[in-house]
Amino acid sequence: MTDPIRRARAAIRTLDRIAGGDLPPTAVQRFAAQHLLLIGLFVSGLFLPLAILVSSGDVATDTLLTSILFSVAMGGVFTATAYAERNRQRGLKSTR
Repeated sequence: MTDPIRRARAAIRTLDRIAGGDLPPTAVQRFAAQHLLLIGLFVSGLFLPLAILVSSGDVATDTLLTSILFSVAMGGVFTATAYAERNRQRGLKSTR
């Protein structure tokens, strides 16, 4: 690993610790870290009807495709966030 990458990761860990990253994870954070795909599918399922309702009144193919892609993208964002939380928890020191 190159030196700039190592320094960037160390800086991110330092900022995380300053923001309270050394605190033990809550139950919701532990659940999100353990069930990445479930979180993504759940959020996608919630955003799909919302995206269809917000879209125009006619149910055209392009509008439906855009709604599906939007909901999948939102599920991906939440899955990536849960994955980042999993990596953060992996770096925590055990208090036991």
